[in-house]
Amino acid sequence: MISDKFILISNDDGVRSQGIKVLAKEASKFASVYVVAPENEQSAKSHSLTIGRSLTITELESEENIKWFSIDGTPVDCVKLGISKILPRKPDFVLSGINHGANIGPDVLYSGTIGAAMEGLRHECPSLAFSSCMLSGKCSWKLAALVVHKCLSQVIANKLQFQTVLNINIPLLQSVKDLKGYQEAVLANMNSYRHSYEEIINIEGVKSYKLAPSLKKQNCEEGTDLKLVQQGYVTISPLDLDVFDTNFDSKIFDYFKL
Repeated sequence: MISDKFILISNDDGVRSQGIKVLAKEASKFASVYVVAPENEQSAKSHSLTIGRSLTITELESEENIKWFSIDGTPVDCVKLGISKILPRKPDFVLSGINHGANIGPDVLYSGTIGAAMEGLRHECPSLAFSSCMLSGKCSWKLAALVVHKCLSQVIANKLQFQTVLNINIPLLQSVKDLKGYQEAVLANMNSYRHSYEEIINIEGVKSYKLAPSLKKQNCEEGTDLKLVQQGYVTISPLDLDVFDTNFDSKIFDYFKL
């Protein structure tokens, strides 16, 4: 089913990653696809932009119904340039992923995959971010393809319009038959993770530090994205650009008055 719709796809794993190939292939069954992705891996770039230097757009070899471009910048650079300089018009949807690894709980603060989708939302495009849980470098790509197809078919067939990012995480399962279903999920508590740095000392005695995040499974609460993917569900979490705290105690402002 090819329509007159346009889909822009980006990611943070880079234009040559397996995840973006799976995503583009499935999306091309529904619309004309433009892949505009970083030339190199840009993981944990969040919503960062490139400033102070120019960016280069490189057109790569096209496939049927898929045009491929790389940019020597961040995921957000790719979405901004894709919309303003590459696509013939504003896309009907912006997709990001499929990320090699989950984006659950506090991951959404750091993720370039989420950043790309958020930039799509900033341009008033319904946006979906796809991530696949990973173990020892392996993802369930067959399952991921089925999930993408299911989500896009529902969104397009039902003409769904939403001003939010749907953050979709795909569990790592032995078989597609093991999938429990799809569940709306809140983000896991910030305390589910702790970040530490591994100290490395080279032969000259110079110290360096490598980020080594780890998971506190005991703080995995029911109904969270983390718990549900562990139980075998695809999780869908709505994310918004509005970071204003509506629960803030306005009386605190009194202390700042002249």
